[in-house]
Amino acid sequence: PGDAPVPSFWSDQFGMRIRSVGLPQLGDLTRVHEHDPERHRLEVSYYRGRRVVGALTVNRTSRLAAHRERISREWRRSAQARSPDRADLPPR
Repeated sequence: PGDAPVPSFWSDQFGMRIRSVGLPQLGDLTRVHEHDPERHRLEVSYYRGRRVVGALTVNRTSRLAAHRERISREWRRSAQARSPDRADLPPR
């Protein structure tokens, strides 16, 4: 079976590169990895329980590939172990 695609979003606003992968809205925990207002940089990941479900970066585009890969791995793992009560992540 193939990998589930990881949704993504990007926008360039006022000189800032805003990028998001996964489904951050599913998260119930937010972890800020970097917040630098002076340099307009932000990196945040979103978790549901212990699983990463999304990430957002501002002017940190190079960090998205690692988030995308981790989210994809989590979704593959979830799909393999899916049961009716684990329908909180997108199906394949």
